[in-house]
Amino acid sequence: LSSAADALKLLETMQTSISSSTPNPSATSTTPTEGRTLVYFGSVSQSGLSAVVEADEIEMFNGDQATEAAMKDTGCSKEKVIGCAPTLNNNFYIRNSATTTKKYTVTLSTEVYLISSTDTSKLEKVSLLQLKERYEAGGLSGLRSSPFWITLQGTKIVKVEEQYIP
Repeated sequence: LSSAADALKLLETMQTSISSSTPNPSATSTTPTEGRTLVYFGSVSQSGLSAVVEADEIEMFNGDQATEAAMKDTGCSKEKVIGCAPTLNNNFYIRNSATTTKKYTVTLSTEVYLISSTDTSKLEKVSLLQLKERYEAGGLSGLRSSPFWITLQGTKIVKVEEQYIP
């Protein structure tokens, strides 16, 4: 981004492209967290030169743990669980049992890494604008259905990393 005006324009565009899915405000937490967490992104709202995003924490399992988690969540037997949780065909399962979201701040200094378009085993560093452009092309569903690892310092996201899904 070349200027503060470009940054404001980016954040305004992100807000309009994502804000239509704002969750129930009573189901939102602002509890600060430290470390790395896997999330789906929800709404985005501009706040000066930064943005406030709502994130829904999720858990991802693979192998036998994925099967066990899916059986527990769906109530399906081991023989029928793939029909209840089709992602098990790809050896993973995502649990999204919480109905609350948490608010975090994203700034121009937040590092963003997306899966490379030429090699899905690699992440490439991109700008916030590139993140917006990639997922704007896929609509809101692109941000809400793709898991991201976020690294937190308090309520600020310092790093965003897209999680590969087979």
